[in-house]
Amino acid sequence: MSSVYKTKVLPQHWVVTLLGMFAFFIPLHRTAAMVSLILAIVVYLVTKQFKEPIISRSAIVLAPTLLYVLYFFNLLFHYSPATSWFPLEKKILLLLFPVFVYFVNVSSRQLLQLLIFFIAGCAIFTFLSIYNAYVFYNLPTQHFELVHLPHQLAIDLHAPYLSLLLTLANFSILYIVRSQKRFYLSLLLVFYFTVLIIIISSRTAFILNLLVLFAFLFDRAVSLKREKVFYISSVIFLFGVFLLFMSYGHMQERFMSVFRGSGEGVSERLLVYKAAIAIISDFPLSGVGVQHVQDVLVQYYMQFDYAPSMYVLNPHNEYLYSGVAMGVLGICFMLAMLLTPIYLCFKNGRFLLMLPYIIFAVAFLTEVLLERFWGVASFVLFYTLFIRLSSESKPILQDTASEKLLINVAKYQ
Repeated sequence: MSSVYKTKVLPQHWVVTLLGMFAFFIPLHRTAAMVSLILAIVVYLVTKQFKEPIISRSAIVLAPTLLYVLYFFNLLFHYSPATSWFPLEKKILLLLFPVFVYFVNVSSRQLLQLLIFFIAGCAIFTFLSIYNAYVFYNLPTQHFELVHLPHQLAIDLHAPYLSLLLTLANFSILYIVRSQKRFYLSLLLVFYFTVLIIIISSRTAFILNLLVLFAFLFDRAVSLKREKVFYISSVIFLFGVFLLFMSYGHMQERFMSVFRGSGEGVSERLLVYKAAIAIISDFPLSGVGVQHVQDVLVQYYMQFDYAPSMYVLNPHNEYLYSGVAMGVLGICFMLAMLLTPIYLCFKNGRFLLMLPYIIFAVAFLTEVLLERFWGVASFVLFYTLFIRLSSESKPILQDTASEKLLINVAKYQ
């Protein structure tokens, strides 16, 4: 083995593999994921591969790191002897991962391999969840009830969170294989994840998953010469999803509760939103401090005479959480952090790369994702990875539909 391979290629391989293990363990095990990332950083530092970032235009990768810095100064501004640093510990990946991805000397094609690890981690998590549900329902004291199945499948994750991870996994599958011959075979795994999303009954994830499917079906249709055959297969696929939805009353009931303004998860969210907006209106400039969000929320819950059972609820909206913690500045930064890459992808005709940012932008409307490890980890993974990919002068995987659309516009002009 040559010395060049030992000093350059082998360490690079280990860095990519360890980053892949980080992505793999995101849904499975927090400690294992963090250990994998730390080992990747150590290997990179020990091999002394300090070089300029491969892509000079990718400074936006550091936006999550800047968010962490804002949280840090916000905590200092509201510091008191009783202040806990735990809110920053939960968000440490906002600081570490973007900086590492910005400086790490690996290609974007290698970084794309991280998605394969992430897909594998999600698949194994679902297999384990199905097995655990099977064991649970075979206990002598239990009997099978379909309405309780979503909670059993997501026993280690809140059901909406698991659904969001599966939506990201579907996006990853389709993005990797969309230009390859095994595209149709990959639809089996996509369909499997889609069935689980329907069973778990997350409204937001269900809509986002349909958005992902339609976007890739459109891209694939443009790239094929025999478009009619593809359209027929697409209609069959979507019709199967529709039948599953219509045959599952629990999912239909959750959607109907939105229109009624009451029901599972809806009425509570409206009350929580009211309290969060009241706090932002009272503390618009500095917020109440990231370490005091829940305590102040409880005070407002008591002021509005909410039931004590609601005292454990967070704002259920990442934008409102940032507003409560940091004021209007927090909301503006969150919006800018997500809308900027969407605008850049649209401007460069990289329409498919907009999807992960749209997924998180919408998911932030219904959940506080950055308060949980898997939420922070998946966010920084997809945010930084696709910034790197969208900054390539020659795309790793060309958006076929985007490319042809831009060519047609140029010809028209």
